[in-house]
Amino acid sequence: NGHEGLRMLEHHAFEIAIVDLIMPEKEGLSTILEIKSRFPQVRVLAITGRDVQYLKLAGELGADETLSKPIHAAALLECVRRLAGSGV
Repeated sequence: NGHEGLRMLEHHAFEIAIVDLIMPEKEGLSTILEIKSRFPQVRVLAITGRDVQYLKLAGELGADETLSKPIHAAALLECVRRLAGSGV
C-alpha cells in the first residue's frame, strides 16, 4: 500500500518507485503526489488495470512513465531502463 511504500522511501535510497494506482489504505494518485513532494529525485512508474484515464491523471500528477495491465515483461523492463537512464 502507499503508506508502506512511503515508509520504505524514508529508510532506503530508491531511484524508481512502481506505484499501482489502485491500492488499499493509500491509493496511488495521492502516493505519487507525496513521492514527488517528499522525494523529488525518485522516478515514478504508475500502473493500473483499470480505466486508462487514471494513467493520464497519474502523468499529470507527476508519474514519469505509465503502463496499463496486463504488463508484459519487455515493456516493464523498457520503462525501467528509460527511467534509470533519464537521470534526475
